[in-house]
Amino acid sequence: MAESTFVQLRIDNNLKQDAIDVLDEIGIDMPTAIRMFLKRVVLERRIPFDTQLPERGQDMNGEAVQHKNMRVGYIPASPATMVAESEYFEALCKVPVGMVTRMEEILAYLKKKHKANRVEILHDKPLSYEEITEIPLWREVSVRGFLQDSSLCSRDRQEKMLKEEGLPVVPCGAYRKSLKVEDYQKYLFDFNASNDIKNGGEE
Repeated sequence: MAESTFVQLRIDNNLKQDAIDVLDEIGIDMPTAIRMFLKRVVLERRIPFDTQLPERGQDMNGEAVQHKNMRVGYIPASPATMVAESEYFEALCKVPVGMVTRMEEILAYLKKKHKANRVEILHDKPLSYEEITEIPLWREVSVRGFLQDSSLCSRDRQEKMLKEEGLPVVPCGAYRKSLKVEDYQKYLFDFNASNDIKNGGEE
């Protein structure tokens, strides 16, 4: 048996959870997927997918196009309204017992509240342990309703708190190691019903 080694890398937490969600649907775990990728790299002696831009004179499907139609333009991202992390926490506190939310709903709520095209959460002031424990961080699930580990709330605590609030948390995935709120769409909180949205952003 070949000697094993330990590989460690840092990735965005949302990217990690989204990847785990997809891999669970396929039926493999993250370490297996990484090993599969590396084995293909060794076998093919290259990155096992296309990383090249289309050649000049071709579109993304390889079809020939006229050069006069090929123009490179810079489209800047729309400016973001910076929102204090405290507003993100306030949004979480609006989610009642027995319901959940996702980052997508929170950002949509903050965009509407600030009448902004795009918002970014500004992580400005670290909270104390006592302040953190008062915020229902466990009520935020991933885009597909999976429980997620974070530096502020572990998956074990999230499972415990959601079950105490009566939500159906079930194991899923090929190895039954992932946890998900079953039929999570039924428990998604509707921020549009919030008073500060109705009153044009004024609490």
